[in-house]
Formats: sequence, structure tokens, C-alpha cells
Amino acid sequence: MKHFKNIDGNLKMTDSSSLMLAMPYIAVCFTAASLFLTLLSNRNQESDAFTIFTWSLLIFCILVICWALIKKTFTSQIPITAIIQMKQSSYNSSVFYLVLENGKQRNLSEVRETIRATELLMMLRSENPSITANFTENEAKTR
Repeated sequence: MKHFKNIDGNLKMTDSSSLMLAMPYIAVCFTAASLFLTLLSNRNQESDAFTIFTWSLLIFCILVICWALIKKTFTSQIPITAIIQMKQSSYNSSVFYLVLENGKQRNLSEVRETIRATELLMMLRSENPSITANFTENEAKTR
């Protein structure tokens, strides 16, 4: 997160990389479209292992796109009052994300180190003390 911005009296966190965060999902959309067109052009041929693999990959792409639409947010401005928690991923300790009050998540692509995550958490808590975290500085170092 780059900086704070005051718009309409609400303090909001801005991030210029919202399009960059959406790029993997945009690539999955293009892949799904390409797979659909491939299957459409081969519809009169017999089904073989490649066709079954292509259908499976297309279904997987559609599921990923649906998951991204339901669980992720790519807005560039997030009201600090909408943030309820800052989390560290349980799979990769260098991935941090925000949980918003509407249930969506926002990846923090620029925060990879525990020290930066802790600094950001302290800045967020200075504006909204109710923000929780699933890590402490000592916990995050041991993961």
C-alpha cells in the first residue's frame, strides 16, 4: 500500500498496483476463452485424451475466475474503516492480505517482509484500532 488519501472526509488506503494484482486472473480469462474456442473448433472430432484435458482445464479456469470474483477485490482505494483484519498466509509466510468487512480479500503485493507488515498494521491501527491480525512480529519470524 503506497499511501493514505483523504477523499470526501474518509481516510482511504490507495495502491497503484490494483491492475497488477488482477493480471493473473485476466490471464486466466484469456486462457479460458482460448480453450473454449479450441473446443468449439474441434467439436466434430472424436474425444481423445487431449480433449478431455482441455475440458478439465477450461472447467478449472472457470472455477478460478468465479473464486476471484467472489473472494477478491481489486479496487485501488479501500476505506480504512472497511478493513477488519490483516492476515499472513498459512501456506506462504511472505504473503499478507487484508480482510474487508464485506468478506472479500485484498492481497498486499508490496508487503513481503514481516517488518513492513508490522509497520503497516501499526499505521492502520492508528486510524482504526479495531483491526486485528493473525500474526505478531515474533510469530511471523518463526513461520
